[in-house]
Amino acid sequence: MKGRLKEHYIHHNNNTYKLYDEDKKTCLMIANRKLSILNTVFDIYDNKDHIGTLKSNFIRSYYILKKNNSELVSILYKKFCMTRKIKVKVSPEFMVFNSEKSYYDPYLGEYCLDYNNDRVTKSSYKNFIIINEDGSTVLQFGKTGDNTFIMDNTDMLTTIQAFSICLSQF
Repeated sequence: MKGRLKEHYIHHNNNTYKLYDEDKKTCLMIANRKLSILNTVFDIYDNKDHIGTLKSNFIRSYYILKKNNSELVSILYKKFCMTRKIKVKVSPEFMVFNSEKSYYDPYLGEYCLDYNNDRVTKSSYKNFIIINEDGSTVLQFGKTGDNTFIMDNTDMLTTIQAFSICLSQF
């Protein structure tokens, strides 16, 4: 892992998603989701200025974050049995990360992930961990309440890249 995990919170209400710092007092970014028959679009703002757009393909299996017509990150989803695999390509560094594979816990009767801390408190299909090639955590995302999630990332991703990867879960 490159550096410690920076802790954030995401709270959503209808089609608005707000990213807060670790003390839950300062809103860092806001994303507004627009759904259509053709795709999903998130317009991302840092309080008042538009800083990027995350757009999906028709079947919502591929997302691209663009800022000033430059691609910052792409996210690809592949479904395997009861789980999903996430592949993340970060531009312009051309780094590629993958999701950690979940495992089935017969005692709980559900798929699980081993998080680096105890901040994730609820099971959810949306929960994931992104790792680099040596298996270190780059980004973890998990449910903590009805409309609240944690987002913890290292410096290998910018905050907008990490936020966009998490937004692609909605």
